[in-house]
Amino acid sequence: MSANISIVQQEKDDILILPLEAVKKYKDKTVVFVKTADQKKPEKREITAGLSDDDNIEIASGLNENDTVVVMKQTYSGQAKNQAVNPFMPQRPARTTAPARGH
Repeated sequence: MSANISIVQQEKDDILILPLEAVKKYKDKTVVFVKTADQKKPEKREITAGLSDDDNIEIASGLNENDTVVVMKQTYSGQAKNQAVNPFMPQRPARTTAPARGH
């Protein structure tokens, strides 16, 4: 038998939250990218982060509820045949196969 529990240490009302993926560290600053009139050039904006959990982070200052935050798409380079599926995992040794032979 097993159980999952969550222990709430603090709780706040009427706050802005973002998914953790939307918030980045940049040169000792916490930033988000905010949509601008030029959709190809979002504005990098410094924010002050507050409480966070495994999924979301509180935005204490630097954004308002009318801002649209852009989440940058994460892409990984093509995967070689001998590479692990996860790009952060060690590389697998190359396989050596003998040519097929007819009987």
